[in-house]
Amino acid sequence: MTQPQGMGPACARCGAPAVTGRFCTNCGAAVGATADTGSSPGVLPGPPAPAAPRGPSGFTRAMRAVAHFRTPLVLLPLIGALVVSGGIGARMLWEQVPGPEPEAATVRCWDGELSTQPQDCGLPEGVAGLRWVFPSFQPDEDDCRDVLLDNPAFTRPTMWECTVEVGGAPVVITYSELTGVKPARAFIQREYGDAERLTVEADNGTPVRFEWRRELDEEDGSAGFVVTSMYVDLPYAVEVRAEDRVLREDALATAVRFRGVTAISYR
Repeated sequence: MTQPQGMGPACARCGAPAVTGRFCTNCGAAVGATADTGSSPGVLPGPPAPAAPRGPSGFTRAMRAVAHFRTPLVLLPLIGALVVSGGIGARMLWEQVPGPEPEAATVRCWDGELSTQPQDCGLPEGVAGLRWVFPSFQPDEDDCRDVLLDNPAFTRPTMWECTVEVGGAPVVITYSELTGVKPARAFIQREYGDAERLTVEADNGTPVRFEWRRELDEEDGSAGFVVTSMYVDLPYAVEVRAEDRVLREDALATAVRFRGVTAISYR
């Protein structure tokens, strides 16, 4: 096509006439640029396509794998240490917290008093003590008398004589609190002379009481048969006098009751 005279060159891209500047006033293409046969006239080219993102490098992936496996290895010992520390702390806390004071065990002594130390109860004494050691001793119910009132020279702290009936016959029973175990035992042994001494044992074989027996004669001032039973290690004794041997043994077995050795001082 022949360009009209007096006009500038036409745009090589869109063919617009009178292109006098550096750029076409119609499509904006540079003057003198070669026409793009692949583009439609009047359509501007689009922006360049963005570059495809690149994945992490091999080194980066290796480090991530190491970090992935290393995290549990670091956390597990740390968690274990925290658990152990927590257990130790809790135990120390419980150890430091004082618990309630245990209640002191109490016993009831022979006289009814309460004590936390059984040895503080002491041994029974007096008339009340004799009643505790020998439950069969009932001075208010039986025909009993205080022997020391008529015999002030006697050295025994407490001595009572009671007359009871056994099998229709009278039996005299004397309950005594002694001044001491060894002196009293020696006195009784002299009184019975060559009489045989028997030992009464508990079920486990432990000696509990000694017993002496003899027949009374004219020198004693009365006839009959007598037996004295004394605790092995305690200052208490009982004497039974009867008109014959059978009655004496029957009275000792049925009319006299002894308290167990382990229950002498406290209940």
